[in-house]
Amino acid sequence: MDRQREIDDLLDREQIRELATRYSFAADSRDFEAVAELFDEEVDNGKWGKGREATKAFYEKLLGQGTEGSVMHLISNHQIDFVDDSHAYGMCYVRAVAGIGDKWTEVAACYVDDYVKRDGRWYFARRRPTDLQRFMISDPVGIGKLSLADAWTIHRERQAELRGASEGKTS
Repeated sequence: MDRQREIDDLLDREQIRELATRYSFAADSRDFEAVAELFDEEVDNGKWGKGREATKAFYEKLLGQGTEGSVMHLISNHQIDFVDDSHAYGMCYVRAVAGIGDKWTEVAACYVDDYVKRDGRWYFARRRPTDLQRFMISDPVGIGKLSLADAWTIHRERQAELRGASEGKTS
């Protein structure tokens, strides 16, 4: 493999890893528009339909029941295999904690992903979570100075600042 191909391979892998990380933050912060933007415009959501609007509707139904700060994904062990320059497969482990009211669950799972590259950017072409194990948390205790909901508020403010700064550069 030549040096430029090695660099391109590393950049593609990093972009796909960032895709999985951005998915976690978007899903956890309940930004379903941002979740949908991570998926290919031609993604098939089964009974929900095709495209990003269907993806958004699916995630609103799937994750819209919880409250702010009720889900936290932790992604690890991300393996990526390239089929060609614009298609790849991947798997990564996920450990998620989710709660509705005083009922909390911890899930250890694996995402089985298909990726597609369009116009220089990688997207999910398909994402399938597989439950490996589910645990009930009987007595959750908050110990931080900020709630997870507070963290998402700070995150959204920072994202808005970054968008404003980037819009100022392009003007």
